[in-house]
Amino acid sequence: MDKKTDDSAGKCPFTGGPGGHRNRNWWPEQLDIGVLHTNAPAADTQGNSKADVERTAAIRKAIKGHKDLSTYANNVKIVTQNNRVTLRGPVRDESEKALIGKIATDIAGAENVTNDLDIAPKKK
Repeated sequence: MDKKTDDSAGKCPFTGGPGGHRNRNWWPEQLDIGVLHTNAPAADTQGNSKADVERTAAIRKAIKGHKDLSTYANNVKIVTQNNRVTLRGPVRDESEKALIGKIATDIAGAENVTNDLDIAPKKK
């Protein structure tokens, strides 16, 4: 064996030595959970201001006014926080995604809408 192999034998490959980190060093105070809060808003983070609630309701009402939309489209998640709208969930196809995006931008303005809608897989 070479010197490098002999020196590293029995040592932790992550810390380079025996002992290493203990659980108390990792859980939970040492975890940076800030990265968990960087994604787009979820349905449970709907803003409670009057403007946010009214904007969400107006978009929902406009979507419901289109009787030709799929059940998927009628059930998309609309989350408004600080006047910024996020659309999430599945829709039937690109045309539904575009239509719902247009409805939201007509009400909230293009700069205030994030269209995160997904196309649902085709049923067999």
